[in-house]
Amino acid sequence: MRFLLPTLAICRKTEEMQQPPPGRAPYGHSPQGQQGYGYGHAPHGHSVPLGHPAPPARFVSGVPLEPGERVIYFRSVAQWGGRIFRIVAGIALAPFIVGLVILYAVFKDMAGEPDAQAITTKRLLAMKSGGKIIAQVRWEEVAGFTKMLRSRADMTMAVRNAQGPQIEFAEDGRWLEQALPAWQRPENREASPEVPFV
Repeated sequence: MRFLLPTLAICRKTEEMQQPPPGRAPYGHSPQGQQGYGYGHAPHGHSVPLGHPAPPARFVSGVPLEPGERVIYFRSVAQWGGRIFRIVAGIALAPFIVGLVILYAVFKDMAGEPDAQAITTKRLLAMKSGGKIIAQVRWEEVAGFTKMLRSRADMTMAVRNAQGPQIEFAEDGRWLEQALPAWQRPENREASPEVPFV
């Protein structure tokens, strides 16, 4: 029985430490006894999250998504086949000025072309891998869409805002021709399922 006394004393001391100072509500509760939300003040100046914990941050190709934002279209668009062919041709023709011009054009295109495109419930994005946004248009800024035929079977859809065309969707053009105008209505975006993305 004697060995239990120190344990009981430690438990009592722990309970006393967990009690708030007189006149203050317990941490995480408002003075009226209701559960609080946001951040409360803890001892030693630390912030303690109250209420429900925040969901983990989500990213699409390294770009952070806003709270409540869902990805309803995603496509990796890196054209490595064409780039590799042009790089090989540029190296082969390097002794001539033409080869250097080809290499310069390839690397300049690689710097400006997106590696991925996404459409979310809040915005349209063209991104480099690693989180660099090349172009972004919020849905409330969309002024219209431009259809550009590349061949009888292939087309590109461009999204315009007040400054003109901002993002070109070269993949899935025929499908996006129907989907983009429908997604201008917020209820259609919210009803669309989230797609897999990286």
